[in-house]
Amino acid sequence: GVRIYGRNGRFEDTFAFLDDGSHVTMIERDLAVKLKLPGELEDLTLKWTKNITRKEAAFRCSLKISGLENSTINRFDDVYAVDELSLSTQSQNAEKLQEEYEYLRGVKIPSYTNAKPRILIGLDQAKFLTCSQPIVGENNSMPCAVETAFGIVVYGRTSISGSKSTLSSHH
Repeated sequence: GVRIYGRNGRFEDTFAFLDDGSHVTMIERDLAVKLKLPGELEDLTLKWTKNITRKEAAFRCSLKISGLENSTINRFDDVYAVDELSLSTQSQNAEKLQEEYEYLRGVKIPSYTNAKPRILIGLDQAKFLTCSQPIVGENNSMPCAVETAFGIVVYGRTSISGSKSTLSSHH
């Protein structure tokens, strides 16, 4: 998880989606308003596959952020507050991961249930996305763990309890 700091001592603990496929960092507008983040109105053009584009009214703001387990506070400028990120909720059971994948034992992996990221951290904050050598399994189809400025992230495919699922880069 991450802690986002606003004005007058306000802060909110939430989850972040670390997205190396996005060029910008975005936060949900209601969270930015709640934290009273200063900003200015600006249109944001979003582009997907098949050249699909959409303009969205956003406001560009600055914020401070830290990992819940890390006291280092980082400043992000040019963060776009958008109506809704609509990111999927995710769950991660550290005990089951470490039981299934021996190479992850001893790694301080967080557990969470139905976590809904409210900030998407893109390549404009690249130095915060990956900070350590990944801990990987014997083949490419196994999940890996990496330490970021905000804590340990596990990503990749897993088959815990016989069901295949994909872990995303968020914590």
